[in-house]
Amino acid sequence: MEEWIKCRWGWVVCGASFFIHMGMYSLAYSFSLLFVDIQRDLNATAVETGWIGSVIYGVQMFSSPLGTLLESCFSYRPALILVIIVASAAIFVSSFAQSVQQLFVTLGAIYGLALGTTWFIMLCVIVQYYPAKNTVRALSFATLGGTIAILVGSEPINMSVEAFGWRRTLQFIGAFTLILSLPPAVLMFSPKDKVYESSRRDFEDNKEAISGSTSDIRIHQQKVCTSRETHLHQNDCDRREDEKSKVDRGDVVTTTKTTATRIERWKKVICVDACLFSIFTVTCAMLWAVFFINIISYYESVGITSHQGAMLLTITATVEMVTKVTLVVIGERFPFKKTYLLLTKVIGMIGLSLAMVVATTFPQFVVLSCVTGIFRAAFNVILWPCSIETLGQSCSDEVITLTSISRGIGFLTGTIPAGAIYDKFGSYRVSFLIVATTSLVSALSLSMVLLRQKLVRRRSEVSTGPRQCNESKKNLYLRVVIETSV
Repeated sequence: MEEWIKCRWGWVVCGASFFIHMGMYSLAYSFSLLFVDIQRDLNATAVETGWIGSVIYGVQMFSSPLGTLLESCFSYRPALILVIIVASAAIFVSSFAQSVQQLFVTLGAIYGLALGTTWFIMLCVIVQYYPAKNTVRALSFATLGGTIAILVGSEPINMSVEAFGWRRTLQFIGAFTLILSLPPAVLMFSPKDKVYESSRRDFEDNKEAISGSTSDIRIHQQKVCTSRETHLHQNDCDRREDEKSKVDRGDVVTTTKTTATRIERWKKVICVDACLFSIFTVTCAMLWAVFFINIISYYESVGITSHQGAMLLTITATVEMVTKVTLVVIGERFPFKKTYLLLTKVIGMIGLSLAMVVATTFPQFVVLSCVTGIFRAAFNVILWPCSIETLGQSCSDEVITLTSISRGIGFLTGTIPAGAIYDKFGSYRVSFLIVATTSLVSALSLSMVLLRQKLVRRRSEVSTGPRQCNESKKNLYLRVVIETSV
């Protein structure tokens, strides 16, 4: 029974991440419900109030180095428990804030750092279990918790704000975060250097790719070695194959990470494609900052009541949940690269932003909320696998860090133009025109990445001729002979 559990512990980690995500992101996803009440109570501008949410989303993306530091000091599980306690305490303390500046520190900086560190740790552990296959499926299921939180909690939070105010509501959310997120954190074990059956199944293709050469080696060994030599050599080959298969599968191998190796890994990541993908991530996060933070304020500016706004958030969360469940089922069955799906989403955001400019009635916003839910699910789930797919799997931690920082820059700066325009003109319509322009820049950046990779791949195919293939076969044969004769 214990071995059966070990072989499937990756999905236990995904289940624990589901509940941690539900508790930790309950405030971040519902901040727009507190936006108007905080603005009125603290007599703040739309830019100041919106920047609280921007700091939450932005700072969490800059917390990857903190997550790496905590992991090196305590390992993943104790670090996760620590940041969950810090996050719930920060939410509770924020209820006593008397100014926007204090909320910048408690909610923005402390809660944002804890939130980002939690997400970084969960993401790293999940990617260690599912580095290539089933990544979309695992992340879809893990992030489904945040969607469930806003789906179930948007109406109770809105009622709590109306009945008790935003301060008491923050205290409720802080307690909810601690109670729901802390117990599952105990189950967040990383795979370390153990070989799990689930990872072995996930990378069956990689095993088959190297099985031909290893079988040839074993056949040759049986012909040229004595029984004792065969036994010793077999053990050595099994050890080498085990190390090679761990690298191919993406399993974590315990190595000493020096400063030199970290620099070398970062040199592999930083390239033209990385710069273009970072531009895409920054601009994409900028446009989503408006949808995440300013949306309730926008609804009220066009005559939508707070109750209707909470209903629209619930609709968005429902559609997002259905989309994530769909990605869990078919996330690994797309006949094309996941990056093309992300590009389709960004192009669709142009139309969604322009539709938000002309929409005026509640039924129209219901339709737009459904579309927003689909696109938001794609942004929250597919961005991370696409970054690894685009920039390489061998340095996944560095790729995740780069993507997180780029996303953080976008969230930090995204609400500033929208809030400033609303403070000056009293309307968000110009802001959504800017969002549409940002979506266009984002789509162009990602298209350039795909075009460059296609050109590089075609150039590589042209340069790889029959002669190179024959030389590769010859080198493989020589390697087999050398290894078996040692």
